[in-house]
Amino acid sequence: MSTSAKNKKIDRREFVATLISQTPESLVVTGLGSAAYDVFAAGDRHTNYYLWGAMGGSTSIGLGLAVAQPDKSVVVITGDGEQLMGIQSLLVTTT
Repeated sequence: MSTSAKNKKIDRREFVATLISQTPESLVVTGLGSAAYDVFAAGDRHTNYYLWGAMGGSTSIGLGLAVAQPDKSVVVITGDGEQLMGIQSLLVTTT
């Protein structure tokens, strides 16, 4: 890998804006802090769910929305620490 490729960084806010622009019909759930700020900066819309004060809840809420509204896509944008608080939401089992 070249040195320039190693030093190249992804701009988080730009990435989030691009993701949201490519999923215009999606329900978007955010975690705390930067995730919520980045989604809001990309353009507030009525299908955005900002979870202030719900540490660890973003993927659980996202999963609930996906199950309740299977005809809609759901995007969850969160951070590593917030996700670790709700890691159990990734352990979904089916019977």
